[in-house]
Formats: sequence, C-alpha cells, structure tokens
Amino acid sequence: MDGALYAVGGYDGQAYLASVERMDPREGRWTPVTSMLGERGGHACAALGHELYAFGGYSKGALDTCEVYDSRANAWRPMPRMAESRAYGAAVAVGGEVFMVGGLLSDMQTHAPLLASYSPGTGAWRHLEVPSQANPRRSFLGACAWA
Repeated sequence: MDGALYAVGGYDGQAYLASVERMDPREGRWTPVTSMLGERGGHACAALGHELYAFGGYSKGALDTCEVYDSRANAWRPMPRMAESRAYGAAVAVGGEVFMVGGLLSDMQTHAPLLASYSPGTGAWRHLEVPSQANPRRSFLGACAWA
C-alpha cells in the first residue's frame, strides 16, 4: 500500500500481536505505525486505495472482528463484523471490493464459506456463490489479484 510493505499483527511464539510495522523500500528500513485495535494472528489482510483491511484471525479464539487502517490518518477503526468467526483464510481487493476467501470457523475444524465480499462504499458484507467446480473447503491459503 502506498509503495510500502506492512507487517500486521501475528504471533511471536508467546502472544498474539496488535503491532504494525511499515517498510518503505525507498528508505530501506522498518518503522512502527499505529497498532491495531486488537491482537490477532492467522488473519487476512488486503489493501485498497489508502486503506489496509484486517479480517478475522485468531487470538483467544477465532475472530469475527475486522478493522481498517487509513494510511493518511495513521489510524485504525473498527468495521462491520463478518457473519462468522474465521481464521487462516486469505483476502484480496478487486474492483473496489475486498474479498475474504476460505479459512476455518470458530471450532477451528470446519471450513468457512469459501467467498465473502466487503464493500467499503456500502459498509456491507455479502456471501457469494461458489462455482460448482470450486473446492469449497480451503484454509491456510493465499489469494492474489492482478488489476
């Protein structure tokens, strides 16, 4: 986002983290930015415009909470919760929406619905139909998009 890389939350072997660091390749160093509102690891992140979205993840259990970072304000704010808690999925931004793909539900064994999208314009989540040839059971996956 904005030509920089962001390391967002995670797990350090002892605790889940809320910290966020930014690395601008032009500067060649990592610098801390404002921490997330809550600790999370195994979450999904995607950048859209000047905003970075963090979805779900795990802390003391799977999370349905989401938050968004505005790089211009250097501030995180909460956003609408997902319909279900999910961790270990992936996220990607395409066409002005952010898509949450796969993951595990709160029992950490049941796969989440494969695809949901969040529209910043409406502030609403929606589940999307999965193509019949798609495998709806995916977790610990990656997602990417080419714009």
